[in-house]
Amino acid sequence: MLFGNLCLSPDDGLTQDRTGRVAGFRPRVYAITGARLVRSPGREDRRGILVIRDGVIVAAGPEAVVPPEAVTVDGSGLIAYAGFIDADAGDLLSEKAALPSPPGRPVNFSRYVLAATRPDNRKSLTPQFAAESALHLDAGRLTGIRQQGFTSVHVVPDGRISSGTTALVSTAGLPPRESIVTKPTLATFALRPPGGNGYPKTLMGAHAHLRQAFLDARRFARHRRLYAEAIPDVPRPPADDVLEALNEVLDRRRRPAFRVSTRDDIHRAIAFCGEHKIQPVLLGVDSATECLDQLEKGRFDLLLSMRFGTEPKLRPGSSAGKLTASLAEPLKVQQAKKQKWVKRVRGVGQLQRRGLGLGVGSRGLKDRGELLREVRRAIEHGWSVTDALAALTTGPARILGLPKRLGTLDPGRLGHVVLWTGRFEDSGSRVRYVLVDGVLFEYNKSAKPRPSATSDPAAPTADSPPPPPLSRTTTDEPTR
Repeated sequence: MLFGNLCLSPDDGLTQDRTGRVAGFRPRVYAITGARLVRSPGREDRRGILVIRDGVIVAAGPEAVVPPEAVTVDGSGLIAYAGFIDADAGDLLSEKAALPSPPGRPVNFSRYVLAATRPDNRKSLTPQFAAESALHLDAGRLTGIRQQGFTSVHVVPDGRISSGTTALVSTAGLPPRESIVTKPTLATFALRPPGGNGYPKTLMGAHAHLRQAFLDARRFARHRRLYAEAIPDVPRPPADDVLEALNEVLDRRRRPAFRVSTRDDIHRAIAFCGEHKIQPVLLGVDSATECLDQLEKGRFDLLLSMRFGTEPKLRPGSSAGKLTASLAEPLKVQQAKKQKWVKRVRGVGQLQRRGLGLGVGSRGLKDRGELLREVRRAIEHGWSVTDALAALTTGPARILGLPKRLGTLDPGRLGHVVLWTGRFEDSGSRVRYVLVDGVLFEYNKSAKPRPSATSDPAAPTADSPPPPPLSRTTTDEPTR
């Protein structure tokens, strides 16, 4: 009888997960002790305890108490950060994802003249495509992502004028049903020609194609409303999931995200969204420093590309009478290229000082390790450590609609926690433990605490006050 009571006791830390997420018996409660807690950018506890129950932080700080049923992780000499968020990635999408391609009405060109664009022309328009339906959560890739301190990846479809909706997934390696933190987050667009033959194949055609689709979506919504009211002489509207998906953007039920690179791309996207009265998130934004005033005026959120490339080096000219395989560019040209590169790297810090929301992503980079190297490079060129940490945690959490669930180590937040041997900006620091969705991973067992692990905490910042504790019944509870 005593054995049965022990096994079935609801307070036992090894009983079956009451959320129904995990079959079998696994630890439900973890306590991280003795670590320096970076609660949020600019706010730290020199030494504290972090308690995670059922994948949610329930207590944090020096006064937290370790529950007797908890599995204890000794964090002495380590630094605990909220798990980083990769805000723009595509490598967790299946390369064989089936894109929606509904057939249109055939046109008999031998009998009828096509005097306008077909109303069901959906070339490069797949706004109804959902990233969560085509995830490829490869175990080896997820391991590499976790080892760089990332516990969430924002999966962003790309390649079309309207590519579909994004999804935020965790790196715990659980099935897709349990890995999706939230879906969908953004609807993605790009004002660029899709290539191939036929309309639209030019930049102007891409603009006109998406503009017409938005106009059709507004008319479609009105048509359905009138038909639902049984207005006489209103024919039955077609079923069109493309226009329905676009209407969610126009009605501000889903936030749009436009991929841009050059200064002209940024101007076009802002003008297009102003025409349709929608407020976009800007993806990529390689030339953000060339449009600072316009970006600040619109107070846009940016999910920034960190593809800085190799720093240009100045090559001396060839000496007279010496043969070389290639001639160096004129010194002034080399200096101009180097100045442009330095301006872009230093410009990252200007974005947040201008009041712009910022997240950073790994798209176009080899892996998340390269993303961290680029972040550290920007820090070396003047980006404040506090702002850089915000761009990896609280910034993308807010932009993706989860400021109360991700980005900080406070009660009510998801227990996405990474223990480092030193501060993240220290290139010699290594990830020691990762706890995500109630699953604990251990790496770099031989790594020793770095001197940066015992450095003084960063000064508190005015924009990161301690948030109040939250109950588990908030509206942005992650999808399971």
